[in-house]
Amino acid sequence: MIKISISEISQNLVSFIRYCILIKFILFEFKMAQCQEKRILKVDDIFNSFNVAQAKFSPDDKWAVVVIERPRKDQLVYGINFINRFDIWLLNVQSNSFVKILDGKRDTCSYWNPVWSEDSNHFAFISTKGQDNIRPYLYNINNGKVIQIHANGINVTTRFYQNNESDNEPFAWLDNDNIVFTASPQRYLNVT
Repeated sequence: MIKISISEISQNLVSFIRYCILIKFILFEFKMAQCQEKRILKVDDIFNSFNVAQAKFSPDDKWAVVVIERPRKDQLVYGINFINRFDIWLLNVQSNSFVKILDGKRDTCSYWNPVWSEDSNHFAFISTKGQDNIRPYLYNINNGKVIQIHANGINVTTRFYQNNESDNEPFAWLDNDNIVFTASPQRYLNVT
């Protein structure tokens, strides 16, 4: 006999409802805004499509940060093609606004892997800004400011498990003011 507690059912139901709301807004922004008459799918349609890569609600459920992959035709690739080009959008659940806050196409980089602080005032993320490394950054919800957390690159292969098994991120919040990650060593400079 399988036993499931009421709290487990309600937690799963709340999670399901949250993601349904998020999908509603994403579909509205990216599908409904691009409504066209029905036609046969073309190869160019694949290269012009957006992809929702990640979506995470803030702990207070007032915000959702959404990582959207730009169309393949817009992607610039430097060196090895292991990182696609992503932008970060912010959904204000109360006002129903959905705004691109980090524009990788404009900045010629990629932004992804957001992780919320417990107080929902910040989220950390990683970026290829500068095009020479992957670095950790912090976005402040209250003032919209972005700061680079560390000058060195971040080791994206290190993973931290927090709330559940699916939360394996390259950094973790220790509390509302401190974040832990593994930084790459500084580059060695040849001074000869």
